[in-house]
Amino acid sequence: MKKTFQLVYSAELIRKPVVYQMSRQFRIPFVIQQAKVTDDVGELVLEMEAEEDVLRRAAEWMVEQGVRLKPLPVCVLVAE
Repeated sequence: MKKTFQLVYSAELIRKPVVYQMSRQFRIPFVIQQAKVTDDVGELVLEMEAEEDVLRRAAEWMVEQGVRLKPLPVCVLVAE
């Protein structure tokens, strides 16, 4: 199953490899669809693919690390 999330990091987490650690710990491949990082905040739109239970546990883990997480609808882009 594929799911897309918006992740928001505080300034304290910007330099920590939270997404990398999540990917390694839960064995989840991911695609960064969008990213914006300033001195105060980091924002990512991340697509992940895994079993639903694994995605749920990974999301809970990221929240425990201090990441604000919001599920987003999956969008399909069509080129004309």
